[in-house]
Amino acid sequence: MKHRPILPLRALLRDRKASSAVEFVLLVPILFGFFAGAYDLARGVQMKLALAETTARTAEMATGRNLVANSYDYLGPEAAAAYGAPLRGPPQVTSVLECDNVPNADFATGKCAIGTQTIRFVTVAISADYVPFFNWGGLLDGIVLQGSTTVRVQ
Repeated sequence: MKHRPILPLRALLRDRKASSAVEFVLLVPILFGFFAGAYDLARGVQMKLALAETTARTAEMATGRNLVANSYDYLGPEAAAAYGAPLRGPPQVTSVLECDNVPNADFATGKCAIGTQTIRFVTVAISADYVPFFNWGGLLDGIVLQGSTTVRVQ
């Protein structure tokens, strides 16, 4: 009588009793990876929106006085306090004077020639480091998110 060692292997391959458990065990790490990635992505988007909202609200403070100020430096500390979390560096506040769409060097005392269009803009920008909730092997380390808003004050 010939020994047929392949028959038990064929029987094992045809057996479907535990196939659902095996599929479950194989898919759980993949599904966990998708959910963890979606969670970290949602946290990043939430942080980006918070930065943008903070700069928008801070820039609105520049328009609340109804007159052009010589300096808008007070907006920097306001932005840092409004965000309420550590920032990557100090908030950046930039003031620009444009005469007929050409930037002028002196915002505070600069005057445009008579008959030219005078426009003054104030930009508030902040940035913060994004720290993922899950460790992705350093893949997401060093991500900096930024928020920036420009408002016309004149």
